[in-house]
Amino acid sequence: MWKWLLATFLFSNPVLAAGDSRTMLDTIQDWTVADAQKGPLEVEVLVIHATTKHKKQDKNISHLIKYFENFKYTGYKLLDSENVKLIDKQNKQISILGNRNIRLYLESHDKSKAKMKVQITDAKSHKLVDTTMVIPRNSHFIFAGPVHDGGILILHLSVKY
Repeated sequence: MWKWLLATFLFSNPVLAAGDSRTMLDTIQDWTVADAQKGPLEVEVLVIHATTKHKKQDKNISHLIKYFENFKYTGYKLLDSENVKLIDKQNKQISILGNRNIRLYLESHDKSKAKMKVQITDAKSHKLVDTTMVIPRNSHFIFAGPVHDGGILILHLSVKY
């Protein structure tokens, strides 16, 4: 009799709360998501030069070219890439071409999205871009930035966690 009771206790789904039909596996998955939210986000910043001076397309960004189809530019070259890790309420500054700086500020994130403020300033600290965006988890955001060398700079931000 005791062996049967012990086996029943060990192999049954625990009751987490009155009326809660979740299993222990659901709870463990929730803990895993919560742990991911506490850890840093990996943000990759790609700086891409778009131009009409040529039609060359950098093979390092070939997976992104489809997103540029509506732009008037024909040539694309990866100029710089940076990887940073951020936690909520933390910011990082990255220097890019033309004495410009990108400031990334992670306001918050949850299991489905990250809210990030992005500022681009010139050498005299004039704001060229100042925006807040919501990026879905493990996704990316692309925006056209400042004028550069007969074209523009395109910034590609991807967020992974």
